Amino acid sequence: MRILKDGYYANKIMWDGWVDVERPGIHILGHWNYKDGVVKNIYVVSSAEKVELLVNGKSKGLVNRPAGSYLLSGI
Repeated sequence: MRILKDGYYANKIMWDGWVDVERPGIHILGHWNYKDGVVKNIYVVSSAEKVELLVNGKSKGLVNRPAGSYLLSGI
């Protein structure tokens, strides 16, 4: 089975955000197969107005999307 790449999801979110503005999309880039103790930035692409990352119910960051663009942000 072929695994879809991050570029596919980013393109899909941008295309769907233009075609169907009622259903914003979001995708967290990268993978989660790191050893314990590894600290990584988390990058998100989204067509939503704002994105908040919650880990175990605690907020790790809230980012607003710039007007007329798509959110690609490191949290």
